Amino acid sequence: MSHGFEIHLVSRQRTVSFDKDILRRAIHSLERALSPEVPPDSEVSLVLLSDSGIRKLNRQYAGEDSATDVLSFPLYDDGAMVAEEVGELGDVFVSMEAALRQIGTKERHGHRLTCDLYEEIQLLVAHGVLHLIGHDHGEADEAKEMIAAEKRVLGRIHT
Repeated sequence: MSHGFEIHLVSRQRTVSFDKDILRRAIHSLERALSPEVPPDSEVSLVLLSDSGIRKLNRQYAGEDSATDVLSFPLYDDGAMVAEEVGELGDVFVSMEAALRQIGTKERHGHRLTCDLYEEIQLLVAHGVLHLIGHDHGEADEAKEMIAAEKRVLGRIHT
């Protein structure tokens, strides 16, 4: 029986090919890196989409008629979890086309540039999961705290 954090992966896109074994290893590393940040025995669904798929979600739920790289949908209205609660935190959707375009190019407040598709996905999923547990970046102080959390998580992978 697992006592950690799990990410359940579903691919709903055919636009970007990837090595499923490498992605599973990258996701497993991310699960371990995120475990100290999330409630014990919690899980997230990760859905890989095309730009058109994520654009539809962005338009429907955020009123933005454009593709984005990552969207998060928490199961709890405020995104905050009580420490003793366990279970599904929510869903993270990643555009594989956006991830592919952003490899090594997107400046992110002091984050190192990603080297490949799998690192880019790790960064996007970490960002999405942090949103699910209540982090935000709308205000400057919130953004600073979220960036610190992202660096903490990714630092556990890349050390």
